Parts: sequence; C-alpha cells; structure tokens
Amino acid sequence: MARRAELVDQTRERITAAAARLHTTIGPANPSVAAIAEEAGFTRLTVYRHFADLDVLFEACRAHWRAENPPPDISAHTPGVISGNSKGNYEKMPGHNPDGTSTAERSTGVNAKGASPIDPRMPNLSPG
Repeated sequence: MARRAELVDQTRERITAAAARLHTTIGPANPSVAAIAEEAGFTRLTVYRHFADLDVLFEACRAHWRAENPPPDISAHTPGVISGNSKGNYEKMPGHNPDGTSTAERSTGVNAKGASPIDPRMPNLSPG
C-alpha cells in the first residue's frame, strides 16, 4: 500500500513539474492537458485521473513552483536591521548616524522632516 501511494505521488510530481516547465516556457494560459501529458510522459487520461480539472492542476503547479523557487531571505540583505523589529534600529543601518541624523541630513543640512536646517547658515531646502 505504501508503494502505491509513493507511485501516485511520483506521478503527480512529474505532471506538476511538466506543467510548471510549460508554464514558464509558453505561459500559464497556453498549455493544454495533452501538452502537459506529453511533456510528463503520460496520457491525458493519467493527467485527468490525478487532477480533476486545469484549476486543480494549476494550483498544484503553483505550489510546485513556489517550492522550487522560494522567496529570498531579506534579512540576509539588510545588514544592521534586527529581524522583525527595525523600529529604533536606524543607527545600525548604513547611512544613519548614532546621533539620529542620516548621511543625507549631514551633507545637505536639512533634516528628514524638512524642518529647520541643522546648520543655521544653510537654507532650508524643504518644499513648503
């Protein structure tokens, strides 16, 4: 019985992988059940036996694609920001200084809120 379930899973996997290949090469709206069956090496009957309609197959294909292509881990690309809590950690981010100013504020003299300039000799460049 376990062997049968394993074969069913392998068949479904081959069909969804074939659908995903076709979706990425010719688009998700274009592959027919016959084209998917041919790509997977099965008959249309086998595809329909495992997937009642194209909507069910499309959902399985989407899940397969997401498993093969997980989203990037953004925490690896945002050094200095503590995962899940970036509030109050701006000084750890590139371009922000321990005194609460940003690099842009120091170079232009205008703070982020557009209020008075940090250096009174510099004009306030904020709109309005």
